[in-house]
Amino acid sequence: MELRELVYSTLIISTTPSFASFASELLSQNSFYPVKKVSSVTEARRALSIKSYDILIVNYPLLDETGMELAMEMSRDCSSVVLMMVPASFYGDVEAKTKGSGVFLLKKPVTLITLSQALVWLRSASDRVRSLQSGRVKLEEKIDEIRLVTRAKLILMENLNMTEDEAHKYITHEAMDRCISKREVANTILNTWSR
Repeated sequence: MELRELVYSTLIISTTPSFASFASELLSQNSFYPVKKVSSVTEARRALSIKSYDILIVNYPLLDETGMELAMEMSRDCSSVVLMMVPASFYGDVEAKTKGSGVFLLKKPVTLITLSQALVWLRSASDRVRSLQSGRVKLEEKIDEIRLVTRAKLILMENLNMTEDEAHKYITHEAMDRCISKREVANTILNTWSR
């Protein structure tokens, strides 16, 4: 297992320095690293424009915005797993507004046991997001390869009067005979005929 899978980069957004310090200490003991602390949505957006984070922890409300819009946006984009800590007096309203967005909510005040359990959920959800993102990347690469091979087949059909089936077999056999991928064969065909 690679190191990337063992740690979870985390962004804490909190106007309360004591919460940010407490959370940072707890996170660093539980494989959440690196931990960056910011105090506003503006700072968070700036940090997110530079680097993506596996986990976002929002200590609701914040000074410049509530943080709810950012939390829902990051959760919907599947770029981060989001935990929002909400005072009991706002919890019902925040829950109604974030319902279905994928944002995890914890009612404040939070006990150490509850927060520790939430960290287990965040790790699990982050692992799931990583798995989905990895699958998406592989799918995009496969689609790209199919497009490339299709373009190469069209070139063979136009320039060598092959049928689609013949062009497909040619690319497949070349890949097997030369022990290279169909993508490499297709690139060679495209480079040869585009001169």
